[in-house]
Amino acid sequence: MVKHNKTIATIYKPPDTPLTNFLPKFDYFLSNMSNTFLFGDFNVNIFDSQNNSVKQYIATVESNGFLLLNSNQHKMFTRQDRVHNSYSAIDHVITDDFPSHNFHFLTDSILNVDHKAIILRVFNQTQVSHKRMNKLLTFHNINHERIISTQALSEVDDSSFDALIDDFVCVLKSNTDVTNVREKFRKPFMSIDLLNLMKIRDNYRKLFKKYNTEEMRIRYHYYKRAVTTQLREAKKSFFTEKISENITDLRKTWKYLNNIIYNRDTLSNDSDDVSLITLNGKNLTNKHSITEAFNRHFVTVASNIKASLPTTNFDPMFHDFDISDAFIDTATSEDEILTIIDNMRRKSIPCFDTFNLNIYCRNHKIERVSKYKTLGLVLDDKLNFDDHVQGIYNKCLSMTFAIKRTIHSMNIQLAYQLYFAHIYSHLIFLNPLWSSYLPVEKNMLCKLNSQAKLIQLQYNNIYKFTIQQTVSAIDTR
Repeated sequence: MVKHNKTIATIYKPPDTPLTNFLPKFDYFLSNMSNTFLFGDFNVNIFDSQNNSVKQYIATVESNGFLLLNSNQHKMFTRQDRVHNSYSAIDHVITDDFPSHNFHFLTDSILNVDHKAIILRVFNQTQVSHKRMNKLLTFHNINHERIISTQALSEVDDSSFDALIDDFVCVLKSNTDVTNVREKFRKPFMSIDLLNLMKIRDNYRKLFKKYNTEEMRIRYHYYKRAVTTQLREAKKSFFTEKISENITDLRKTWKYLNNIIYNRDTLSNDSDDVSLITLNGKNLTNKHSITEAFNRHFVTVASNIKASLPTTNFDPMFHDFDISDAFIDTATSEDEILTIIDNMRRKSIPCFDTFNLNIYCRNHKIERVSKYKTLGLVLDDKLNFDDHVQGIYNKCLSMTFAIKRTIHSMNIQLAYQLYFAHIYSHLIFLNPLWSSYLPVEKNMLCKLNSQAKLIQLQYNNIYKFTIQQTVSAIDTR
C-alpha cells in the first residue's frame, strides 16, 4: 500500500527457509525500495549476534540504508520465553525513512498471540528539495519501558487515536536522545534514474563481496560500466547545456566556467573579471567574429606577408621546393577561440607588434587543467598531450623549412619573428589550456629557439635586406 509517498510492506519468511537462500532476494528487494516501512516475521533472532547468518542479515539491511527499529538493546518487538527466561526478536520493523522523523508507532502485546500488535501513523510529507538540508533529527537509545504499556493502551478510548499519539509523542520526547544528521548534497546532473542505477550497482557490489559468485561478478561489472557511461554522458550534457545557454554572452560564459573550475557555487552572485579581446581597436564579443578574426590572422598571416613582399630572383638551391603551400595551417574552432581568451595578458602579445595586431585581455589563467578537461567541453577524451606536443613540433619543423625557402626574400629578423609567431600561435593561442609552460614545453621551446638561431647564423651573412624595405611592404597590406 502506498500512501503519502510512503510504502508499507510486509514479508514472511518460513522458519524452514535457509537464510542463505533468502538474503539475495531480500537484498534485491531492499535496493529497489525507498521511503518504506517494512514489517515482517523473518524468523531470525537478531539477539543471536554470534550467528554468522544473523550478522549477514543485519549487514544486508544496513548496507541498503535501512534501520532495524528493534535492536538487541530494545524490548520492543520482542517476546519473552518465560521457561528459559530469555528474549527473542523474530518480528522486525525496518525503515529507510528514519531521518525525516515524520512517523509514530505504538506496540504492545495486547493480543493473546506470540506476535506484537503495531499501530503505525505516517504523516503527509511534501517533496523534499535536493538542496543542502538543514539539521534533521533521528531517534536512538529509546527507553521503551517508559514509553508505552498495556495499561496505557487500555486507558485510552479506541476512537481517540490522536490523543494516544499526542501522549506517545510527549513521552517519546522526554525519553529520547537526538542526533543531528545531514542529508548528502546531490549534484545537479544526478538524475533519479542515475541514482537508482548507482544503488543497483552498489547492491551487486555488496552481493559480489558477500557471495563471490560468477553471476554476481558479471552483474556487478555490467552495472558498473553502465553507471560510468551514463555519469560521463550526464556530466557532459549538463555542462554543455549550461555553456550553450550563455554562449552569446561572453561575460556569463566565463563567469560560469570560472565557477566550475574553481569549485565555486554556481548560484553565487560574486562578479568575476571576464576576458575581453580587442582587435584593431574594436571589441569582439560574438564567437563567430572572434573565430573569423583569429583564423584570418593566424591561418593566413604568413602567406599574406609572403604575398606582400617584393618579388626577387630565387636562388637555384630553392627551385625544387613548392612555396605555395608552405604556410598553410589548420583553422581553429569556435570552442577553442572561447578558451584562448583566458591566456592573454594585458599587454601586446610578443612577436606580433610588427603585424599591427593589438590583443588585450584581463589577467586570467586556467590553472586547473585536469578539472577543466573533465567537463568534456573542449578537449577530446582521446587527445593525448604527448601526441599534441609532437604535432606542434612537426608543424614547427615544416615552418623551419618554409623559412629556409623564403629567407632570401625577407629580412632575417622578420623571418625569425615570423617563425616564433607561428610557434606562439600553436603553443599559446590554438591550445591555451597547455600554455602554462610545463617542463616538456620548455624543453621543446628551447629546441625550437636553437633551430631558429641556427637559421639566423646560417643565413645572416648570405642574405642581407633592409628592415625598412620589408616593413614598408607589410604596411601596404
